Amino acid sequence: MDFAGLTTYSVSLAGKLAANDQGSAYDSWQLVTDLGNGEIGKSGYLFGNGPYAQTKGYVGDPFGTYRQTVFLQTGSATLLQISLKGFAVGQYYIGSGTPYASFGLDHSLYWSGIDSVSINGTPQAGYTVSSESGGNYAQSFVPTGAAVPEPATWALSLVGLCALIVGVGRSRHADVPEK
Repeated sequence: MDFAGLTTYSVSLAGKLAANDQGSAYDSWQLVTDLGNGEIGKSGYLFGNGPYAQTKGYVGDPFGTYRQTVFLQTGSATLLQISLKGFAVGQYYIGSGTPYASFGLDHSLYWSGIDSVSINGTPQAGYTVSSESGGNYAQSFVPTGAAVPEPATWALSLVGLCALIVGVGRSRHADVPEK
């Protein structure tokens, strides 16, 4: 027997935006998801502080986890659509310097799973959401574990390691008696 009920799903998004203070530079991101006519629509813009920028700073939604509750019929296929877009614009004005903008959205959009299912207002436990590939989409696919250090962190670690090696070498030479 099929039932109809409410399902709450979520997606997680992280990323980086950068725009300099020359000319008019800006970049943005836009996330749109749709599961059974329950849409999440989020976006954000980062504007540089250049003299020709009409808007300055960040405007829009923050990166994070977004949830949406939708009405679904069990036992029937439901299409899930997820779209993530980003773009960067640098507008040059004579004598204003070289504008640049960049965005980093790679490895940043994850299915966070089904948070809840209820039928006629009664929460359901032990549910699965399967696909033709056999995956259980009730679970989250957000990676866990240690984060990968940023390049600047690696550089500082390397400088610290070099300083440690030099310091140990100097202390060994100081302990050697002169002949």
